[in-house]
Amino acid sequence: QYKHTDPVLGELYQPLAVVPPVMVNIPAARAYVFADQQPKQVPVTLRAGQAGVVGSLALQVPSGWQVEPATVPFSLKNKDDEQTITFSLRPLAGAAEGKTELRAVATVGGQAYSRGIQTIQYPHIPTQTLFPEATAPLVRLNVARGHTRTIGYLMGAGDEVPEALRQLGYTVSLLDPNTDLTAERLAKYDAVVLGVRAYNVLDQLKTKQPALLQYVENGGTLLVQYVVNRGTVLPQIGPYPLTLSADRVTVENTPVTFLPAPGGALIVRQPSQPTAPSLAQNLLTTPNKLTAADFSTGWVQEQGLYYPSAWDSHYQPVVASHDPGETDKSSAILVAPYGKGRYI
Repeated sequence: QYKHTDPVLGELYQPLAVVPPVMVNIPAARAYVFADQQPKQVPVTLRAGQAGVVGSLALQVPSGWQVEPATVPFSLKNKDDEQTITFSLRPLAGAAEGKTELRAVATVGGQAYSRGIQTIQYPHIPTQTLFPEATAPLVRLNVARGHTRTIGYLMGAGDEVPEALRQLGYTVSLLDPNTDLTAERLAKYDAVVLGVRAYNVLDQLKTKQPALLQYVENGGTLLVQYVVNRGTVLPQIGPYPLTLSADRVTVENTPVTFLPAPGGALIVRQPSQPTAPSLAQNLLTTPNKLTAADFSTGWVQEQGLYYPSAWDSHYQPVVASHDPGETDKSSAILVAPYGKGRYI
């Protein structure tokens, strides 16, 4: 560690960070998801740990993937100089489905370097310097988009769903709650999605709800993500009555039962309308067929939360699951017909 004197704070001690000649940074928390063979751009930022760094940069990817260019030379004159190099990446026809990773590797003087740098600095703790590996998740999926191409997304408390949808090939527009929530402006979207806790944080929905429901009535699909059961800006968030609760399933990978069950039997809490079963089945099979594997991995913290505890008979439950020792909760996903469209 080293000591320095601050005019206000006095003597301070900080850890001494020893850095490599070059650090290789890939955008944090970024996954590259490919639903087709269209290329995506992968930016890699180099940072010099000393003066006069000369070398080359490459992306290492599994067999079945194509990177262009194969290598790129770089030259960093001064310490802390940065340079961003962008590669084009796409899967070939033989790329295996599933999750793997890419790695950025800089070669300097015959030595390979594949770690970035991240500095955590706050007044109340010593500075922490991390050297994360220069890797990113790489995912090849066989995903059909059906008839949906354009999505209007109304951000709630904040999430990263719009970027995930873009990765799958959808055109996503972020909606302004003050100007975009009219039936005329919403009509151009194949689907409209409300972000998490939108009905808890957007006062505009007090007056814009009729436009959203008119969009559905005219044939649109409106998908509402979870809403906390207290502090909502409206007493009813859907076209038909439902009661929100604090019910949840906390075991991330608990088994899920699809509703209706095999053989056509419906598992519901209340009698449903004759049209409801086809809506539920369509969600499970069109444009992609969901299986138990889609619910068995990748969930973090909970499988779901703030489930409705009661709902109008127009709503059709789609899946059911429960924590160990508890009864089934079948309102994780509800779908209802409304006019020519559907509310999810």
